[in-house]
Amino acid sequence: MVFSGAAPYSDPWHPFGETSSAIARTLSARGHEVVVREASPAALRELGDVQLVVVNSGNGGPGAEPVDASVWRPAWEAFGAWHAGGGAILGVHTAANTFRGWEEWPTILGGRWEVGVSGHPERSVAVFEPVPGAEGHPIVAGLAQVQAYDERYSDLEIAPGSRILLQHETADRFQPVVWAREAFEGCGRVVYDALGHDGRSYESSSRRQLLEREVDWLLRGSTPVRTHR
Repeated sequence: MVFSGAAPYSDPWHPFGETSSAIARTLSARGHEVVVREASPAALRELGDVQLVVVNSGNGGPGAEPVDASVWRPAWEAFGAWHAGGGAILGVHTAANTFRGWEEWPTILGGRWEVGVSGHPERSVAVFEPVPGAEGHPIVAGLAQVQAYDERYSDLEIAPGSRILLQHETADRFQPVVWAREAFEGCGRVVYDALGHDGRSYESSSRRQLLEREVDWLLRGSTPVRTHR
């Protein structure tokens, strides 16, 4: 299931409908059954037999409607319980800066966008390469580099236990953009992938290949979970 940004988890800068459709097309072409759901509490509560949730949502932006925690907290808790039971999560791009009000989300995702610290240069054709020492991980094994027209997220806060797999070099600094977290204590695997600002990112075959590899790895280590309202 692709959880696609909509109020209060949309923003003025990211075309979530466009990128969610691109994710769905890429994964459907690989043989996965994919459904896209606009952001709502029900989308997180009613996961049924979903094995993987792709979080493709934002953080509101200027003038955004406030998040009603009394409505959303039961959904966050249901989503967290689904993950704790073996469900896998892939967070893309602004997933590092979504679900404001849910304190556990950065721990689950393995990192976050730190307001006032994290940032990015202007969008451009960018090159992302495996981190030295990570070349043996299935997500990046044999992957020389990823090239895409995208943003280069920088200065993200990364939690202990997150294995960094992909990075970019900007202004003589290496910046992590993809990390993975193994399943632990029954929880499903997690990957965060900072690419995917708009549809042009997914026009890149190497970017799509990265997405496919991430999903393959996530599903190999996760357990089908059934949840109820």
